[in-house]
Amino acid sequence: MRTFNYYHLASGSFIRRSVMEDPYQPAPGDWIEGAVDPDTQYVSGGALAARTTETLTSSKTLIADNGVDSAVITCPNPCWLRINGAFVQANGSYTLTATTAGIATIRLAGRHVGPELIVTIGDDLDMAFANDPRWIALKSATSAQIDTWLTSNVTNIAQARTVLKVLLLAIRRINR
Repeated sequence: MRTFNYYHLASGSFIRRSVMEDPYQPAPGDWIEGAVDPDTQYVSGGALAARTTETLTSSKTLIADNGVDSAVITCPNPCWLRINGAFVQANGSYTLTATTAGIATIRLAGRHVGPELIVTIGDDLDMAFANDPRWIALKSATSAQIDTWLTSNVTNIAQARTVLKVLLLAIRRINR
């Protein structure tokens, strides 16, 4: 039995290990034979090298899934990142945006190693409601309080449009 450790050619980061029976021989390229420790080693110039410990930081740990909101990931310059399994090259920072809610798991790859970083990607509409003081107040308001607030605060067309926009967003959210 022979052990082959396959790696990402550009970063040198190990991606999988295969144990094969003799006389199997993979094509030359993205593998190294024998025992390796992916947590402490990577491939540089075709040979094993030690990984250096670094720490990732993020400007935010929660972003909206609107493709605009972003988190700036600070990393070594240069470095490779694995974001949900995909390799991304960065030069001191990487701007993360998303259009689908979920979790972004960010790890250093190749030459660098360190703790993973998690950025939550929240539903844009849910986040808007969670952070909107009007929605927060409305959730606990009585009918009389709502009437009083409308009478006091909706006195022109611009204010009425704002209220209508919030109501339409609420209807959209309820009907999902």
